Parts: sequence; structure tokens; C-alpha cells
Amino acid sequence: PASSLREPAVSSIIEHPSGRMVASTNARLDADPGRVAAELPERVGVVLIDGHNPALAQAALTLGVPEVDGEDPFALLEARPPHLRVLDGGSWKDWLTPLLGLVDVAVVSEDFAPPLLARVDGEQVAGFLRGFGITRVVRTRGERPVQYWWDGTSGEVPVREVPDASTMGAGDAFHGAFAWALERAGASDPERLIRFASAVAGVSVSSFGTRQWLASPALAELVRG
Repeated sequence: PASSLREPAVSSIIEHPSGRMVASTNARLDADPGRVAAELPERVGVVLIDGHNPALAQAALTLGVPEVDGEDPFALLEARPPHLRVLDGGSWKDWLTPLLGLVDVAVVSEDFAPPLLARVDGEQVAGFLRGFGITRVVRTRGERPVQYWWDGTSGEVPVREVPDASTMGAGDAFHGAFAWALERAGASDPERLIRFASAVAGVSVSSFGTRQWLASPALAELVRG
């Protein structure tokens, strides 16, 4: 309503042959953490957050975490839920810092640029996140190979070239597919997870719009394995 003090979250996306332009205010809606926590399921297989709304992200990241001693500043960081928590890091957000200690796997884009880094390359980003205890990092780079740093190992996974009708939402498709595969296949083989997520993202860009591809036979075949 016009009388509301809330600021709506608005995004404008313009697609053109050489890519797209996005103008976004990000999520500015207030969230009541207590109400959000009460509506979350008690058990989940994996949690995926993008950090656009810090209150929602905090509620999701602490889902399933045992009660801790409120006087110990590190207790919440050391307590672990029975599921993995994944960060969709499309870009850096200033309020991410206190949330990073609650993340188990970070899947970031080339645009994810933490502050104070001399240069934003994959090694530096992975090292920065490792300082928060995140030892599993995946970094997408558009059509170039996906980089990963995973429990002491590292490597790259080539991206298959596919004809694209629209790249809108491809990153979200990658992150969602990665989380889905992580819950089902576990964390032992990062290259398998990346190949699956890349293939799903490839299907998502094959048609215009954000939902039509969900009915694609190619997607059904990928899910069946």
C-alpha cells in the first residue's frame, strides 16, 4: 500500500544479443526472524541461501543447530546441524561477513569480490573463505571452466558449450541443481556435482524465460541419471 514504510525489492532485466543488464535494489523487505524460524521445516536435506536478506539467511543457516551457550561467542560457529549449508554467492554483500562462519559450501561467481583483496582471482577468494572455515568452494566463470577448492584438493571442470536462447536465471539453476545433487550424492566427488549442475544450467538457457525449461525432457533425463 502507498502508506507503507516498506521499500519493495525491484529488479529490471534487459536482455540483448551480447548479454543482459540487471538493475536491482536487492531484498529490502524486513523479516521477523522468529516468525520465519517458526515456519521453517524441522528437518531438511540441505540449505541454500543467497544472502540477499540477512535475517532470512540467518534463520535458514541456524535451522537444526542445537541450542548453544549464549555467553560463548564461538558456540554458534562450532555447533553443526545434520545437513550441509550452501551459499549462493553471486556477488559480495556487506552483511555476509557474520554469516560466513555458518556456511559449509560456497558456490560463488566470478563477480563475488570480497573487500580488501589485492586482486579478485579464484585462489584469493578461496583463501578468504577458508579463513571462515569454508573448505569447499566452487567458482563459476560463465563459459570458462568451473574452478573448485575442496577439502585440500583443487581443479577445474570444463563447461560444455550449448546454444542459448536466454541466460537469465542460469546461475540460480546451477546453484539449485548443485544443492539438489549434494543432498543426494554427498560431498565426496565435487567434479560430479559440478558436471551435473553445469548440465542443468545448460538446459535452463535452451529456452526463453525462467520456467519453460523445467518441462524439458533433457532435464528429466539428467535427474534420472
